Amino acid sequence: MSTTTTNENKRFEGWSRGYVCYIYREIYGNSTNSKPCMEHYLKEVYPVVCYFLPDLKDGGLRRMLKQYDQGKFDKAMRKVGIRRDKGRMIYTTTDEELIQELAQNYSDMDVEEVQELQSGQIYEEAVKVATSLRIPIPQKSKRTMTRLKGRLLEQLRLKARDASQVTIRAENLDITSGEWKGAPEDVRYCSRNKCLKNINLSHDEVADQIASNKRSQRKINPGCMYKNSDRNDDSALQLDISQYPDGTSVCIEIENETHNVQIALMPKKCADELSELLKILYRSKKDGGIGFSKSDLNNSQRKSPIGWMTSFGIRQFVNGVVQYYRNTAKNETHNGMSSYSIIGRITAIIYDFLKHTYPGVVEEIQKDNKPTHGDHRPPYIQEGKIISPRIIISNLLGNEAHVDAGDKGISVVAWV
Repeated sequence: MSTTTTNENKRFEGWSRGYVCYIYREIYGNSTNSKPCMEHYLKEVYPVVCYFLPDLKDGGLRRMLKQYDQGKFDKAMRKVGIRRDKGRMIYTTTDEELIQELAQNYSDMDVEEVQELQSGQIYEEAVKVATSLRIPIPQKSKRTMTRLKGRLLEQLRLKARDASQVTIRAENLDITSGEWKGAPEDVRYCSRNKCLKNINLSHDEVADQIASNKRSQRKINPGCMYKNSDRNDDSALQLDISQYPDGTSVCIEIENETHNVQIALMPKKCADELSELLKILYRSKKDGGIGFSKSDLNNSQRKSPIGWMTSFGIRQFVNGVVQYYRNTAKNETHNGMSSYSIIGRITAIIYDFLKHTYPGVVEEIQKDNKPTHGDHRPPYIQEGKIISPRIIISNLLGNEAHVDAGDKGISVVAWV
């Protein structure tokens, strides 16, 4: 991935993104998911009315339309005299419409202030909103009112996060193409001498070596890793979110992909606890840790000298029987501590952070794993706080950098 670098007059600014969607909506109405409409617009209309803007693909247009319908370009559009037709706002369900409009009514209040309100107060406001929108009024029950307040708080947190969000525009390029100009690996592991050798690869050499590797579905340059070249500002994006003001999130908006990369700073208390739990997990019993063996803590595909990569949880199913990773099959205990309690706590910390900062991500990951793993859960899960049937812990990233074409699900990474 590389950040998009274009001339000033060839960049998608807020108003121009709104303009692109405004024209589409005027011609095709609410047909966001109509492939023929999108194809016709991009082929026949866009090159004429948006000739001053860069090329656009259907994935980028679809994402823009979603943001447009949520009003994210309204402010920028008004500056150049364009106003979105609010009658074109699209909601999947009346329930979603109610929550979105209810959130507008509380937009002048902090999330903490809304948290202090009684569920009954919010319900009464929801009745007024539903009546004005002419949509079904939610049933009055304790469960409904509690759920309504939870959904409202979730929406307000999302809006608060987006309001303090830094956006970086990027595009996903094929590393084997001539377009990619990222950082090439700078060391190769010599298995015979068991040492690292410095290398100096051109972009063409990286592309050729990856293209010639037929051993797996992954795009990988065998034995090659990063030591210093990924810290070069000219070829790699250096991003330290801790340098931004508190509460800031970063969105790397990838033009030709369905999902963006979202980055947020975890509360220091949580990060410090995660760091300490990981140290206990990796320490020997003599040093006050759990006492896992080296093989328990390094089940990565290749024996990298740079770091370790370890999987915990469910490995696979054989004839309907759950098989766990070696380090998960048994609960290691020492000095009143256990591996299950530590890994379970690590999962719970990340789970709580996601539920608060990125609502919906946990559910989407669980949905992705449902067809293959059903309701099976690793034995270390605490209080039902499961994100995925497995968790991977890396120390300095033990494998070569690679792209796994078969892994299209959402991933969550916590750096501590």
